Amino acid sequence: MKGKKFAGYYFLVTPIFVPVDLDLIKAICINDFDHFTDHISHYDEKNDPLSTNIFTAKGDRWRALRSKTTPSFTSSKIRSSFKIMLKYGQTLQTALSETIGDSKGIDIKDLSLKYTGDVITLCAVGVESKLLNGKESPFKKHIDKLYTTDFKPSFFLLMTIIYPQFFKIFRYMTFDKTLTDFFISIVKQIRSSLDKCTTPRNDFLYLLLHAQRNEKDDRLSLEELAGQCFGYFFAGIEASGTTLSFTLYELAANQSIQDKLRREIKTTLEKHNEKFTYEAVIKMEYMTNCIFETARKYPPSPVMTRVCTKTYKIPNADLVLEKGTHIFIPLYGIHMNPEYFPEPERYDPERFSQENLTKETSFAFMPFGCGPRMCVGNKFAMLQLKVAIALLVLRFKFSVHPDTKIPFRYQPNSFVPNTIPPIRLRAERI
Repeated sequence: MKGKKFAGYYFLVTPIFVPVDLDLIKAICINDFDHFTDHISHYDEKNDPLSTNIFTAKGDRWRALRSKTTPSFTSSKIRSSFKIMLKYGQTLQTALSETIGDSKGIDIKDLSLKYTGDVITLCAVGVESKLLNGKESPFKKHIDKLYTTDFKPSFFLLMTIIYPQFFKIFRYMTFDKTLTDFFISIVKQIRSSLDKCTTPRNDFLYLLLHAQRNEKDDRLSLEELAGQCFGYFFAGIEASGTTLSFTLYELAANQSIQDKLRREIKTTLEKHNEKFTYEAVIKMEYMTNCIFETARKYPPSPVMTRVCTKTYKIPNADLVLEKGTHIFIPLYGIHMNPEYFPEPERYDPERFSQENLTKETSFAFMPFGCGPRMCVGNKFAMLQLKVAIALLVLRFKFSVHPDTKIPFRYQPNSFVPNTIPPIRLRAERI
């Protein structure tokens, strides 16, 4: 594809346009966004409530949802979530301590998902999921069901991308009905108890409900509220858990990088009177570089989708995209392109240092998307990752367990990079 600006192919019966030139991608996502406002997605409030979230919403409905959800992710709101992240980060430390000495090592993806699940469930709906402490809770059952790689749910997720009309034609639901009923019941319970709440809460659902009290028009329905919470839940737990687990793996596989990161953590804490504070964590720049390098090498989603919503002439090319054309922006391919990131298989956080980052490579890095539809929760995700990594690397030295199979083999029916068998690490207390 060197020297080419775009390509195309058929995904089963659906024609797909694939832009690979960064200027063209910038035009699609930013400069000419009004021609590409939507993701390829299924959205059906009546028959499939969990499909009605900010990621799947289209056109004016997306704009309305974006304006309603963005206030929940301001810097002050994210900062107020720090105590929750710290609480579960310390619980994560304890859970990891209990695995030391186990000859089987640590299933780091499983542990990572429990941490992100606990954080996001409390921050999303104000309910404790109790995943890290091993107690039974309704959330554990539904999280297990949500992230299964069984054929039926994997097939349905695939259909949301290649043929979203499938769900309206056959009146199928994207996710299991019990999962839909579970989220709707949570919203009902919290909405009914809102008037009795004497202490302001900071969870996503409470903020949405509270903001709607003064709205007369365009209030979110029960189904849309459930959809927003589910979208936060679904996208946040898996994407952040995946990034956390691969970061810890790469630190275990690259001891010099792990040592450098540990030195930064210790030095930063010394400057903050040995206190683990929000201000201390956000100043850990090398840790940010490590997380970015993980997200480059293992993006939570291999592609970013768009739909052409208005006929569009490709700049400097004899090609017109018709309305309705599906677009796959190949994130993984761009992230692994040696033109932007030399020796792409090598894990090198220095790529993202201020000295090395160029304007071109900065735009080539898109794990959170880009333009107006960039992930609204990216700063929240970064903070919860930094809290967990700082707490773990400060107290433990990680190494790769012999049972970890390298090179990785990935589950073919998973939409995120899931290794088989799972990554296992060793940890020793420092």
